[in-house]
Amino acid sequence: MRSPPRHGWRGPAAALALAALATLASSCGSGITAGIEGTGAKVASVSAGTISRFGSIFVNGVEYDTTTAAVSIDGQGAAAGDLRVGQVVLVQGSIDPNGTTGKAAQVEFDTNVQGPVAAANAAASTLTVLGQTVRISPQTSLAADAGGTPNFASFAAGAQVSVSGFVNANGDISATRVQLRSQVADYLIAGAVSSVNAPAYQFLINGARIDFSGATLIGFPGARSVQPGDVVQIATASGRSTGTLFATRVTLLAGASGGSGTRGDIDGDVTRFASTTDFDVDGTRVTTNAQTLFQNGSASQLAAGVEISVQGDFDATGTLVAGSVQFARSAPILVKGSVDAVDPSTNTLTVLGISVATSATTRFEDQSAAPVSPFNLGAVAVGDFVEIHGSLTSANAVAASLLTREEPGGETELRGQATSVAAPSLTLLGVSALTGSNTRFSNSAETTITSAQFFAGAAAGATVDLQGVFVGGVLQVTAAVLPSAADLGE
Repeated sequence: MRSPPRHGWRGPAAALALAALATLASSCGSGITAGIEGTGAKVASVSAGTISRFGSIFVNGVEYDTTTAAVSIDGQGAAAGDLRVGQVVLVQGSIDPNGTTGKAAQVEFDTNVQGPVAAANAAASTLTVLGQTVRISPQTSLAADAGGTPNFASFAAGAQVSVSGFVNANGDISATRVQLRSQVADYLIAGAVSSVNAPAYQFLINGARIDFSGATLIGFPGARSVQPGDVVQIATASGRSTGTLFATRVTLLAGASGGSGTRGDIDGDVTRFASTTDFDVDGTRVTTNAQTLFQNGSASQLAAGVEISVQGDFDATGTLVAGSVQFARSAPILVKGSVDAVDPSTNTLTVLGISVATSATTRFEDQSAAPVSPFNLGAVAVGDFVEIHGSLTSANAVAASLLTREEPGGETELRGQATSVAAPSLTLLGVSALTGSNTRFSNSAETTITSAQFFAGAAAGATVDLQGVFVGGVLQVTAAVLPSAADLGE
């Protein structure tokens, strides 16, 4: 069974676009080498990953010009301005010789699941939506139609949500964006068909039973019907959220692919693993060879469910030959507070005295009362209140994976491994923190623990989460938490 991607080209227009990309690829030679190190010509490209920011659109570290791009959202024509940070998209187009800019011919976004929340498990950081398990981590962009900054508690049972993310080998969705909706026109589910009852016109997607007897089939070749292994998106009228769902349309989706020599840049989970030279990333077949460069890990760490980014060239069989495989870094660092300084020339800012580096892959979200678009580091000002998730690059420096501007007045918060631990004080990311009689100590389940238990965990190297008020260069701690691995997205 193929594992489910969330994107694909459909219909005659898609076929023509792929043919044009194949022609461009063959004229450029061997993909990355031809475009960046060789002739200097543009290289045909296929990129599947998360939108990190706009101006035009940044995906997998490349800024794509979308001026003439055909944009579709859930199979419907749309504008680039309708896309959102954190959505996983497929970009077809070309890459410039510099390797950092390009031009998009088509941008496609398909929602993983949209509908009402049936259950929310705070301890596991999961939601259940139309039978699909949605995993939320600190790297998930949370947004709401009404604005503001929602938190996990906002997604209670009955809330309407739209989810985008990466699907793992079990069919669970690792959410990159969850949008709290005021209302939705259709319920949506995207996934792999596990079984089909043809006489009854029913099939299963990750346990959800779909009746397609009255559905319009889109993208299926000839008169072919739904088959096991097909990756589809179903739409059903809003209302029924349990039991059999009656589809109004079923759209056949395809994984990212390209002609021989087309550059491929695919971000996602390993959804099928046979060996280190035969595996799928989000439904795209990948192989490695002796020249493949592994970053943040080694070939031995490849396995189903591992999140990676693969860059390389497609061969004549449509397999992506990996030039590089980059393993995702865990991002347990959290810095939340007011901006001290901004230096766009070095792509850095300082928050609470902590140096924060941004890059083309840093996701920028503006959830302030007066959001601007495009939002990037140049739009961040001293005094802005921001929330930053990332990874530690040195003792007191952070590489940001997600930067969100929020309304001022929030509580300062830091998360990471503490140093200089000696009750009642400790140091976190170079910031001095002081606990006191008003500090509430707890574990990830919000169960109260003693100060001694907290400091014992901190001294043993556990990640800690501190909230409080920043006064005179010292964090006066009001709440001190020992988070669990689930809280950290690990």
